[in-house]
Amino acid sequence: IALILSIRKSRYDIVIDCSTPSGFSLSNGLVAKLTGGIYRVGFQRGASNCFLNCTVVPDNNKYYVEIMHDLLAVFTPEVKYYPPKIYLTDTEISSAWEELSGLNIGRHEKLIYIWVGARHSKQWDIEHFRALAGSLRSHNRARVLYLCGPEEKKHYEYLSENEPGSTLYIDDIRKLAGLITVCELFVSGDTGPLHLAAVLAKSTIGIYFLNNYSVYGYDDGAKHKVVDLSNEIDNVKKVTAACHEVLRSEERRVG
Repeated sequence: IALILSIRKSRYDIVIDCSTPSGFSLSNGLVAKLTGGIYRVGFQRGASNCFLNCTVVPDNNKYYVEIMHDLLAVFTPEVKYYPPKIYLTDTEISSAWEELSGLNIGRHEKLIYIWVGARHSKQWDIEHFRALAGSLRSHNRARVLYLCGPEEKKHYEYLSENEPGSTLYIDDIRKLAGLITVCELFVSGDTGPLHLAAVLAKSTIGIYFLNNYSVYGYDDGAKHKVVDLSNEIDNVKKVTAACHEVLRSEERRVG
C-alpha cells in the first residue's frame, strides 16, 4: 500500500504492466490501476481491459523479448528491437580467471560449463548431468565444470564429494557473468543463467522439458541449440550430440 501511495503522489503519465503475455494477472492489473497513471499499458488478455486503457494483443509465436518490445507499439508504429546486452569490466573478467586458477585451469584450456539447477519440472536429474559431463570430457579434451547457485547447495555438496575439483559455487550474478564470458559452451536447463549466457554471446545448449522453447529458448542452428526432451527425459546422448554439433560449428566459425 505504501508503494502504491508513493507512486500515486508522483503522478506518472504512463504505467506499463510487463507481466506475462500468456495469461492475465489480477494483482499486476490491480496495481497498474491503483497507480493512477493516465495511460496504463499492457497486454490484452483476460480481464486486462478492466485495469488497462492501452492494450496490445501479444503474438505468442514470437520470442519473449520481442513480445515485450511490442508494448512500445502503443507509442510508435515503428518499434525498433534492441537485443539485450551486458557489459563486463576487465577487472571482472580477470577475477573469473583468478577463480578458475584455484582449480588449476589456465587461459589456454577449453571450458564447458554445466549449470545443474532449474525449478520444478525444468530440473534434469543430476546423474544425467554427470553422464553428460563424462562424455564431453572424453570426446572434447575439455575442462567441464558444474556451476551451482544458492538453490543448488545440495548438488554442490554432492558433486564436490563425488567429483572433487569440478564444481564452482556462485552467489553473485556479476561473478557468474564473468565466469561465463571465458567459457566456450554453456549447458543448462530453462533457467536464468542460460539467458545470461545467451546475452553474453556465448554458445549455449538449452535443455527443455516443456514445448515453450520457441518463446523462451535460443536456437539458431549454429551457436545456440535447444534440446527438446519433453518425450525422452533420460536421453543424455541427444544432449551430448547437440553439444558436439555446436562445438564443431564454433570451431568452423573461428578457424
